[in-house]
Amino acid sequence: DGDGTVNVSNELRVGSDSQDGYMGFYQNGAVDPVIELEQDGTDGGQMSVNDSNGNTVFNVNNDSSGDGGMLYLRRSGVENGFVVDGNYLGTENPQVSITGSSRAAVFNMNNSGNSSVELPVESICKSEILDETGVASVNDNNPVAIESGHTTILSRTITVPGAGYVLAMAASQININHANGSESYCHFGVSDETMLPLTQDVTIGLPHTAPSGLYSLAAAPHGLFEVGSAGTYTFYYLGFRFTPSDNIESVDSQLSLVYIPTSYGTVSPTMAGGGDEPEFEEAERGGLSSEEIASERAASVADNEERIRRELAQMQAKLDALRRELEDNSDRRD
Repeated sequence: DGDGTVNVSNELRVGSDSQDGYMGFYQNGAVDPVIELEQDGTDGGQMSVNDSNGNTVFNVNNDSSGDGGMLYLRRSGVENGFVVDGNYLGTENPQVSITGSSRAAVFNMNNSGNSSVELPVESICKSEILDETGVASVNDNNPVAIESGHTTILSRTITVPGAGYVLAMAASQININHANGSESYCHFGVSDETMLPLTQDVTIGLPHTAPSGLYSLAAAPHGLFEVGSAGTYTFYYLGFRFTPSDNIESVDSQLSLVYIPTSYGTVSPTMAGGGDEPEFEEAERGGLSSEEIASERAASVADNEERIRRELAQMQAKLDALRRELEDNSDRRD
């Protein structure tokens, strides 16, 4: 028509089996086309949407690594912001990447588990993930007689989603039916096995000079245990009587477990091993000096900063790999 309109009632073909076709849509005043429909080398066709300066802002083309397609949405004239690879590296699994100026998110269905999704730091709140702090607990008001040897007062199992730490905390009332002239001593502690760790054999007791009678004391041991991977772990609240003929019992007992995925300073997990003798003869030391306290603070802060550097390095490595992959995809498309 005279006004430049082309009416096609049935079929419009551009190019042939021996000639590449091309269609360009122009904007008034723009030198370059704003929409292009053309071949993508020998890989098939592609569609590009450009801005008024000729920079591609949106592109759809064949995936050069195999069947499937690629979609690019740029966040600037040269940087891709949103990329969908329908057949990532020929695996027939899609990958979606969202890249900003300082952070990125990647969804890769070729990977399994945690590595299938990579998100920026602090982008997920605790209610949206499983790898968060969690608890398990048990309590019992029935008396438990503390035997001559290790006695399991309570046990509790916790299933954790990943490596980290479990804080085990126990408490109970300890009743001692004491007889003057004999000693009444026992250990209490928490453990990840059915014997007391070296730093958990905390002693409660009465000397032989104490008058006969029923004594009620409190025990409240706790310990921090490292867990190396996701899984199920059992912890124990234990007693150990090492005087021969006393009636000692634990009542109103509780054992609580708290899973903590991340350390924010120096962690010294509860020691392994067992202790079954009173420790009255060990050499004493004075309280921590101001220099020792300052040294501990500096070491703990340094450990936390090292954790942050390590995690940032891991994130940077992933971001660098993503940038290289996007550049490779862009080169294949060009």
